[in-house]
Amino acid sequence: MKPYTVVVCGACASDGGSAALDALRAAVRRSRHGMLITTGCPWERHACAGSAPGRVTVVVQPCDVDRRPDGPARRLGPVGSGDVLAVCRWLERGDWDAPLHVWWDARRHVGSHN
Repeated sequence: MKPYTVVVCGACASDGGSAALDALRAAVRRSRHGMLITTGCPWERHACAGSAPGRVTVVVQPCDVDRRPDGPARRLGPVGSGDVLAVCRWLERGDWDAPLHVWWDARRHVGSHN
């Protein structure tokens, strides 16, 4: 498994997205070099999944074992209970270039090597 950091909007998780957060938390625990961070909403409310109950907005930052960014971050969301298992499998594979379902993979890079 490749190292990564997953950032989840805590506002989304508190608005009914806790099942998705729990699934992501379990996947990260199974990963030797995964890290999960919950934070306040990093986006404007209209761009957040908070407007989609039961879903969370997620950013995945590939990194090296020392937590230094290793590639562009990807914003996924809103991710709900039906999509979160696919996201977890994607995290476990560590193939950051693998295609994701178009609905929840915004294919937006949060930044170049954040």
